[in-house]
Amino acid sequence: ALISAGENVTLMNSYIGFTACGLSDSGKGTTAQNCRFEGTGVAIESTATDANFRNNTISVDADHVGIAIGQGSVSAIAAMNVITGTQTSVAVTGARNAVVVRNSLVSVTAESNRNLYICDNEMGGRLIAKNNNYFLADNNAYPNDEYKHDAILENNENVNGNTLTDVDARLEAGANEALLSHVDKYQFVGIERKHSVKDVTAQSASAITQYVATHAAAGDTVIIAPGVYTTAEPLSFGAAHKNTTVYAYGVYVERTATKGTNSIGSLITCEKTEDVTIKGLTVGYAQPSVKQVYVLSKNEKNLTLDVLPGAGMIPEFGDTNPAYYLNMTLYLHPADNEYKPIGDIEFKSVTKLGDGIMRITLESAADFDVIQPGDALTNRYPSYSRTIYTAKSKNVTYQDLTVFGIAGAFCSYEEENESATTYYRMADTTRLGELITEAEYEKYTSLEIEYGLDFEISRDEAGVYYGSTPHIGSIDGIQADRCAQGSQVISCLFENMCDDGSLQKGKHARLAKITDNGDGTATIIFKGNHAMNRGQSVVPDGFCSDIKKGDTVAVYTAKGQLICQSVAQDNAVFFDSVKSTYNGQPVKRYKVTVLAKDLNPAWEEILSGYTQDDNGYLTDDAQASAEKILVDNMSRSCNGFLFDNVMVRNTRSRGFLIKASNGTIKNCTIRDNAKLAIAVIYEIYWGESGFSENVTIENNLIDHVGYALHNNGQYLHYPINISGLGGGTVDQDYLLYQNIRITGNKFVNPVNDYWIYVQAAKGVVIEGNDFGSFADEDDTRYTKILLLNGASNIELSGNQFSPFIMYEELVEGEHYENIHGTDATLNGAPLVPDNP
Repeated sequence: ALISAGENVTLMNSYIGFTACGLSDSGKGTTAQNCRFEGTGVAIESTATDANFRNNTISVDADHVGIAIGQGSVSAIAAMNVITGTQTSVAVTGARNAVVVRNSLVSVTAESNRNLYICDNEMGGRLIAKNNNYFLADNNAYPNDEYKHDAILENNENVNGNTLTDVDARLEAGANEALLSHVDKYQFVGIERKHSVKDVTAQSASAITQYVATHAAAGDTVIIAPGVYTTAEPLSFGAAHKNTTVYAYGVYVERTATKGTNSIGSLITCEKTEDVTIKGLTVGYAQPSVKQVYVLSKNEKNLTLDVLPGAGMIPEFGDTNPAYYLNMTLYLHPADNEYKPIGDIEFKSVTKLGDGIMRITLESAADFDVIQPGDALTNRYPSYSRTIYTAKSKNVTYQDLTVFGIAGAFCSYEEENESATTYYRMADTTRLGELITEAEYEKYTSLEIEYGLDFEISRDEAGVYYGSTPHIGSIDGIQADRCAQGSQVISCLFENMCDDGSLQKGKHARLAKITDNGDGTATIIFKGNHAMNRGQSVVPDGFCSDIKKGDTVAVYTAKGQLICQSVAQDNAVFFDSVKSTYNGQPVKRYKVTVLAKDLNPAWEEILSGYTQDDNGYLTDDAQASAEKILVDNMSRSCNGFLFDNVMVRNTRSRGFLIKASNGTIKNCTIRDNAKLAIAVIYEIYWGESGFSENVTIENNLIDHVGYALHNNGQYLHYPINISGLGGGTVDQDYLLYQNIRITGNKFVNPVNDYWIYVQAAKGVVIEGNDFGSFADEDDTRYTKILLLNGASNIELSGNQFSPFIMYEELVEGEHYENIHGTDATLNGAPLVPDNP
């Protein structure tokens, strides 16, 4: 046998004939590529680290193994090999982070491995797997013949993929957690960080970003050897990288940045590309993922908290300039509630006391009363980054990705994509605490004893010390903006976010003028929205996407009255410019033609209450958006979104935030989210908009949501919230949200007086839900199902309620009509008479 016990040995373009063993490898970084192995023993036998066997042709006898990856092997890969003759083409035993991908082979055996990937192979036999943990086998192809090709499985844990599970299995309500990503946060601990990728074909080494871009541009299938790679730049895909699949199973890409910088950049970008699929990749950032302190003590006299930064975390909030702190928002994780986020805490100042301890002065006595020693406070830092960024692209898929989120960064941000972006079995989560020294560990252990608190430090079996566990990952899981089709999200996990699980939205423009052309058409003149001061922040301009012929254009007031909803008869084009009084810069205005018959008959009367200002559109107050008139491209508001078998949990804000139409949220679990579960609402003060039609919410499990601090029974925190701009009327012009189906959902662990809030909507069906058949006699406070304020044609049928509720308390509110269905009548009489 050829013996490889050294480092970075390369065997390439060679013929190896053998009788016992072709290649025996116990070294590090051995590569065998484009070789032919032919003999009667084991072709390749490896216990090495970073072994790379690809594009080989292997022919052995039936009693031996083609490639045997054995005990102690770390980050080995067998890819693109053709293995014939033997029944057991590949055997992986006792390995860590091993990958078998894109091979042509017969059978694979796998036993006692951790982090094993067997994917996209052509297999003529079977997969036999025993005692593996964190095991993914997916998309393996088998011949259509008379032989059995089912997997033989025994005692495997944390498995996934269509070779091992029924990926279409769904529960009656909620997510099938067995099909979600199973994240091993210890997977890459102790694995060497590499600064380059060995490219045997090019006989060179290059940064991982260059390696991927070069092979993707060449039209190659990109296969990255498993391991940990550092980068200062994102993996980028553009117009030159179309029709590309990147296999990155067992790969962790970590972006480096100077600690304390306020913008950390992306890890994956896809811009103006199409048909790009990335599989198996894990991404994260080198710098600490969050700023987090633990409350040591409190002083009621002056509303101060003495706090200690988490072990291994940035030792202060933000910059050392105290002015930086004054308007920050903190997130409270009460120790008696398993550190679930419960609300925003405002504070006045921070003083450093020495030895890492700081003193925070709070704004509110009510906040002070809630906080207790042992609680953890966190904030978004660094600010505004996009871990994954997809823009103006088509058919991009992220499959089996794990994102170790960082506070202040979106997990994934999409804008102006031409088709849906797909997320399949993606996990957005927090990582382990920072690695700390034994001395730091002992220091914090002593402090735990001194204060009687838990600072969440740990030590693993290998003696590695970890700092405090971070409680915030990303801002949003997915935010999609002005896309032709909404996100397609299947069997994904989003947890520990400081904002929403997902946001699907458009952005509005501002109306300047409508003219009836007298020929059956009308002209709409519009411009992008002002930036507006909202609280302490300045919200940037919002623009609707370019309107193209055939797009649906909607014009409506900020009070929710529809002026026009029509199909564009041409592309929007430049009209003129006016000088803005807001910032002195020219304001470009555009025009588009619509059908005059689609104008509200009272449109002229409605507009007569507005005057055109010097900025070239109708008057509003930049501090309050009540007087402006919005122009939306309803065809570019991320319509057709899908959330299927998704888990959103332990999140500060909403589970799903929807400003789009024709979408579905089904078989999802929304659990322990501070504000609410599903919000189909407007938020025009952000420049975001898009009213919703034809939305289905079905077979979801909604568990303990809406418990946020400062809730005070606010309707915005009711688990499902459908809120249009209008309110206090059943005038059909104001009921823009329509055809919403809420069916087959299960609601548990209530904390508010109502389950659902409906405002400015019509055609809402609430059918077959379980609102508390589980309840006992002590749950009588939670008797109300629905609160209304401006609603028409609401059906309540076939729902289950607590046996202790009063039927006349099912629905409350004002300004509603036509509340009907089997649950809204008793002995033939309506339980909810009209209240317009």
